[in-house]
Amino acid sequence: MTEVVFPPLERVSGRPEKTFIKLGEGGEGNMAEILFGVWIKDYKRAHKEMVGGFKKSLIKDVITFKVPESRHGVGGAEEELMKEIQTRENILETLAKADDNVKYPISCCLLNLYEYNPSESMWYAMEALPLGLTIEALQKPALGIYLAFPDEVIPHIFYQLSQALEFLHRECQITHVDISRKNIMLRWMGRECEYLPDAILIDFGHSGDG
Repeated sequence: MTEVVFPPLERVSGRPEKTFIKLGEGGEGNMAEILFGVWIKDYKRAHKEMVGGFKKSLIKDVITFKVPESRHGVGGAEEELMKEIQTRENILETLAKADDNVKYPISCCLLNLYEYNPSESMWYAMEALPLGLTIEALQKPALGIYLAFPDEVIPHIFYQLSQALEFLHRECQITHVDISRKNIMLRWMGRECEYLPDAILIDFGHSGDG
C-alpha cells in the first residue's frame, strides 16, 4: 500500500489561460468541460531542461482541469462547479479526521485535488488518471465495445464503492445522487491492490445532504 495524503484544497486566483496550458480534452460532464494540461511553471521548466523532447518529460506533470461549459451559461455552470468544490472540501476535511483504517480505503476511491479558483473564471485542478476511463466508456455496445471484467474485478469494485458510499452517507452526510457507469472511473494500477483497479467516484455537482 502506498500512503495517500490529501492536502487541503488551495484557493488561488487567475484565469485558466494564465494558469495552465491545455494539452487536450477529456470530455464533458453535465455542465463542465474536462481538460488535460500542465501548470505553466512546469511547462516552462520542462522546456528549459529538455528543449528537444520536452513533451515527454511533461507526462508526469499532466493533471486534469475542470472548467464551466460555456454553452450552459455562466451562472448555472459555475454554481454547479462551486457546489462540487464545496462538497469535495467537506469530504476531505472529514476524511482528515478519520481513523487510519478508514482513511486509506476511502482515499483510494477519490481523485487527488490540488487547487481551485472560485472567482469569475472558475476552475479546479485534480489528479489525471493515465488510463482514465469510465465504466460506461469501457462498455459501449453502440460502438461495438464491451469489456467483460474479470470475475475478481467486479466484487472488488463493489466493495470499494460500498465503503465509499457508506462513508459519504454516515460521516459526511452527503448523497452522491448520480451513481452510474459514467460517474465511476478506474485507476490502474490500484492503490489498495496493485493488480486490481480502484473504483473512483466522480462528479459531485448534483450531490445533496445525506
